[in-house]
Amino acid sequence: KSHIDLVEQFNYHDKPDSMIAHANKALEISLKHLGDTNLLTASSYYSLGRCLVENYKMTDAIFNLERALDIYLDLQDPDHPDLLRVYRQLGLSFMRLNDGENCTAIFLKILDILLRTKGEYSTEVVQTYNNLGNCSKPLAEFERGLNYFEKALAIALEIFDGANHTLAQTYLNIGIMYGYAGKQDLELAYLLKANAMQRELYGVNHSAVAFTYNRIGKHYSNVGDYNNALVYLEKALTINSTLMGEINPNLAEYYMNLCEMYSELRIFNKALEYGEKALEIRLAVFGEGHYRVGKSYSKLAEVFYETGRYTIALNYYSRALNNFTKENKLSSAILVVNYYT
Repeated sequence: KSHIDLVEQFNYHDKPDSMIAHANKALEISLKHLGDTNLLTASSYYSLGRCLVENYKMTDAIFNLERALDIYLDLQDPDHPDLLRVYRQLGLSFMRLNDGENCTAIFLKILDILLRTKGEYSTEVVQTYNNLGNCSKPLAEFERGLNYFEKALAIALEIFDGANHTLAQTYLNIGIMYGYAGKQDLELAYLLKANAMQRELYGVNHSAVAFTYNRIGKHYSNVGDYNNALVYLEKALTINSTLMGEINPNLAEYYMNLCEMYSELRIFNKALEYGEKALEIRLAVFGEGHYRVGKSYSKLAEVFYETGRYTIALNYYSRALNNFTKENKLSSAILVVNYYT
């Protein structure tokens, strides 16, 4: 039990290696002394799975979470909260793998349990409809996603009085989905509504505010308003650079967005500056062999090519190909390597 408690402690302080090590130790002790048909063993599988989800090791996460689920299904009532938390982490795992079908199936199970045990008007139901909407993105089923988000919004407006985190998140999700559906005016309207509520709830220096600034910046980029895009992307980076440690994968995303924006503006020295910062973080967090590292190599290769440094560009495209290969995400890297060689 103490090792599981330490998982929570290290998770709070963002120490992924220690967090995973303690989760593994807890599981090892549980299996040795209790066997694999014990609730504490199930909890150990769950804790390890959750750690792996948070550190983007999805295949291993799913294995451990499914083991936890098997034990809970044997020993607990089918509507027990322990099952809900395992289902939720499994759903998040499939979501991060862009597996929309399995993601949807898991969150529909959660919704069924919640509607039977808590009724429609609960925060958990709102969150689950939001999850279902997000599962629709990799399937490109944007209208279905919007339908789930609208259900979430209708319930949220009934149960929350004024500004609320879940309500703000629902506005944000609707805005993002309208962007995927190509309805830019509605996208911006909901993003701004979400951002205003977040600033009311948290003030300006908050990661949620930064995230929405980032989405607004992407919106302006997509409609070709690069000056406004830079304003919002720089706001997002300024907030997060004060909130996050120097080696944080989320910070790398913000650097990459600015790299892409300055590349669009053909300000290649700034594009390289931000792209290299993103690559440094991703290598430190994920190491070689991860598709996010491949994406960084690929974008930097584009910038080097545009500035006439073809040998460096080819080297970076080759590195990108190697990373995409290891993650079975070959198509984009193959295209760029073939084109430029």
